Amino acid sequence: MKNDSNGCLQTTNSFIRFQQNYFLLKTTIRKASILLLTCLFFQQLFAQPVVTSFLPLTGLPGSTVTIYGSGFSANPLENIVFVGGSHAYVKTASANKLTVQVPRSTTNKPISVTVNNLTGFSALPYITTYKTGNVITPGTFETPENFRMSLRANVEDGLTIEDLDNDGKPDIFAKSRIGLGFLYSIYRNTSTPGNISFAAEISAVIPLRRIDNVLPLADIDGDGKKDFLCRNSSDEFLDIRILRNKSTPGNISFENPQSFPLNTRDHVFDLGVADLNGDGKLDLFGIKTRFYATDDPSPDSIAFTQNTSSGGNISFAPPVLLHFNFLNYRYALADFNGDGKIDVLSVTHDASSNYSISASINTSSHGNISFDDAKNIYPAGSNLLLGVGDVNKDGKPDIAISSLHNKNDSLLFLLNTSTSNNVSFAAPVSFPYGLNAANFHMVDVDGDGKLDICAYKGNTGNYVILKNTSSTERLSFASPVSFPAFPKKAIEFGDFDGDGRQDLSYTVRDYFSFVSIHRNQTDTALGIPSIVSFTPATANQNDTLTIDGDNFNGTTNITLGGTPVQSFKVISNNKISAVVNRGSTGDLQVTTRKGVATKSFFTYLSDTTVKLLSTSSGIVCSENLVKVKAVVTNADKGIFYRWYKNGKLSTISGNIYSSRALVDGDSLWCVVFFSLAPGHKEWKSDVIKFDVNLSRSPQLRIQPSRTTTICKGTPITFKAIINKIDFVHLCQWKKNDQVVGDSSDTYVDDNLKNGDLISCMIVQAPECIVIPGIDSLRVAVDEAKPSAPALIIGPDEVSSSQAGIIFSVPPVADVRKYKWQIPHDAGLVSGNGTDSIIVNWGTTTAKISVLTWNACGAPPAVTKTVRVTSTNERIAKTATSKQVTNETGSIMVYPNPANNKVSIVLAPNTGNYCMIELRDPNGKLLLHQKITTNGEMRTEINTSTLAPGVYYIQVIDKSNKITSKRLMIAK
Repeated sequence: MKNDSNGCLQTTNSFIRFQQNYFLLKTTIRKASILLLTCLFFQQLFAQPVVTSFLPLTGLPGSTVTIYGSGFSANPLENIVFVGGSHAYVKTASANKLTVQVPRSTTNKPISVTVNNLTGFSALPYITTYKTGNVITPGTFETPENFRMSLRANVEDGLTIEDLDNDGKPDIFAKSRIGLGFLYSIYRNTSTPGNISFAAEISAVIPLRRIDNVLPLADIDGDGKKDFLCRNSSDEFLDIRILRNKSTPGNISFENPQSFPLNTRDHVFDLGVADLNGDGKLDLFGIKTRFYATDDPSPDSIAFTQNTSSGGNISFAPPVLLHFNFLNYRYALADFNGDGKIDVLSVTHDASSNYSISASINTSSHGNISFDDAKNIYPAGSNLLLGVGDVNKDGKPDIAISSLHNKNDSLLFLLNTSTSNNVSFAAPVSFPYGLNAANFHMVDVDGDGKLDICAYKGNTGNYVILKNTSSTERLSFASPVSFPAFPKKAIEFGDFDGDGRQDLSYTVRDYFSFVSIHRNQTDTALGIPSIVSFTPATANQNDTLTIDGDNFNGTTNITLGGTPVQSFKVISNNKISAVVNRGSTGDLQVTTRKGVATKSFFTYLSDTTVKLLSTSSGIVCSENLVKVKAVVTNADKGIFYRWYKNGKLSTISGNIYSSRALVDGDSLWCVVFFSLAPGHKEWKSDVIKFDVNLSRSPQLRIQPSRTTTICKGTPITFKAIINKIDFVHLCQWKKNDQVVGDSSDTYVDDNLKNGDLISCMIVQAPECIVIPGIDSLRVAVDEAKPSAPALIIGPDEVSSSQAGIIFSVPPVADVRKYKWQIPHDAGLVSGNGTDSIIVNWGTTTAKISVLTWNACGAPPAVTKTVRVTSTNERIAKTATSKQVTNETGSIMVYPNPANNKVSIVLAPNTGNYCMIELRDPNGKLLLHQKITTNGEMRTEINTSTLAPGVYYIQVIDKSNKITSKRLMIAK
């Protein structure tokens, strides 16, 4: 027995399918008393969401349902909600209430809310309605549309209907055997109201020994997407394979299988999933029974593996084998007493082989799964448990029972009268319809919000539907309607085209394999459609058009000027509401299966366009701020923007995109829309592709052809040099702030004067090159070669190897450099190139010479002969020299006698410079220094190191005149 996607129960011979939180049907449970062992690991990172109720219980596709509970997120985007098995749009959210838009395409499944990888389920399914009071007839379902499969002739019975890509439409998942593996095929639903269609088949081969008849698709990791589970064993629960769902709306894909070994070799088959301990995670089940292993003496059992996944990472605790004494027929799981926990209903027997339908109440808590002992509900006899469903709309799951041997016996219903503290059922209500356990469903076929009964009739093999005419107080069904054309296959129900009516589907195997779908056409129009009027006669995109006429039920298409409308809703057989798409001016046409109605004349006013305006045109420089504005014309109020850079969604959501991080080749476009509802219409702008150059900041310098002083009249070439980057540049040259030359990078001048200022400025550069600042250069120009010095100032006589002798020349104008020539055995201490040098003399009489030089040349050198004499000879000559003046003439020395220092005052006629010497009584030179003055000059000599005695101070002026003064040192 299995629970199909509509909340109905369907029998199969060898598979088990546990479905989320409402009712789960399977083969054979033996004993009603269960105690599940404590799970090895449980950690609740977040408070899992809990769904306590929802209102209304039924409604039209696209209507609003309010979900009550706890653990919800106040951010609508953080709540992943499925209504009727399809992804739903959350309008508003708080911690304990969600308002949700019902998807257009659904199955009769419970509501689920996933937050932080944890999921809560409603106790009852949400049922979409179409129109109250319809009659189920043999023509309720159209002739089948066949969708060819690649499964070939090996297709196996059964398919699974789930919304795999969360686009709000149920997709189809089917399988077949191929060699030692199996092939799965996926058909993404692309249907529109009145038109069932699927995208191209997606298929892949997985090498497994065995796969269960119906494939469990369940959100194992809590990311809001249905994963695919299977086992890799023929009869042992050895290895679970999970294909994680990585789909996005409009794109279905699964990861490669991931293995989860469960380390048990019990004879376990088929998989199921359910959250037994209420921790918000779906746990795994398998069945161990003697029916499939007759040599196994152990009782029939359930193998349970707790889901210990956390943060999206899948993991399971080791399996626990739960023993039951149950009959090999059926069991079901549902919350019978309304406490939010899944209870077990089973056909069991005692030691005397007395059979009964028993209920085991779930007493689990987080990390500890347990059940009360089984309580007998009804003596089974030869009856078979078919399934569970709320047939009288009182909010409680009821029980359906039929004949074990498929005879034309009664169909029994046990209405649920349980309370939170007690599980109980009313006396059985009998209907004279013996139904086969195979493909037993409870599904709302005619859209009146009540679960109808669908199954094969035991003695005829025809598929029949019993229309539910019950009330809360009284259970009743209309006479069965037979559908002899349906094959005896694993049938599934789901609203594929979003018209609010459950369609019928199954796989069929011939030379080729197909998915066959019978579209539900309850209340289909009987006549040809006609249009009386429509308003407004002129409209823009997204405007609503109201169409009045007749025989509109079953409308499949509406066009305006040949362009299909964005969407439409058949309000009644006489009225349609349609939303204008990007349209064309022309006739209005309404198409049903009975014909086409035409009405003139519709005028399409305008169209929405999106144009991008950028602050930068042409080349963009890197790191520059670029702003792009999306300009929308003919737009509705409340525009939403999505920006895409290189095809990836940006975080910018306004109408202006700004960035300093663009690189060459980046492309940008914008998508606008006017609604956040699922399936909203979008408009894409033009695409801007950016040409981005690297921003660079070069440096400018002027390089002359000569870097030293130049002689007047010499032509000099100045060149503008750009560092870091080469480019052809235009320059503006200036000489003393007057524009000169042309715009080339060089400037030549042969009429330069000393101190002229040459400057250069770049006036043009390529894109993204920052123009450097002005560079300038002041030139030094010599007018003519300098004059020769008048004489060399310095001693004519020196002692052999005398050190520290100073020679100098009077200053000469326009000299750039003084070139001195000294004897080969003398040493130049300092001053080379200047007008004064210090020399350590040699041992022989020799000449010393000096040459003045500039860029224009040099005059002849000036020479001085210096003799080497003995000390006594020099003293005698000094004493008798005619050039020595008396001590009172031109210098004053004080204090005299002196101790630590002595001051020397020169007379004004001394000149602008002179030499001062200090000698001991033997004529030895103790001090020799040059003094520069302009008139009277004062200087001091340090005498602190001199021994007491007589010393001589001599002043030698520019004419080589020597003035002497005796100095006494007394200490």
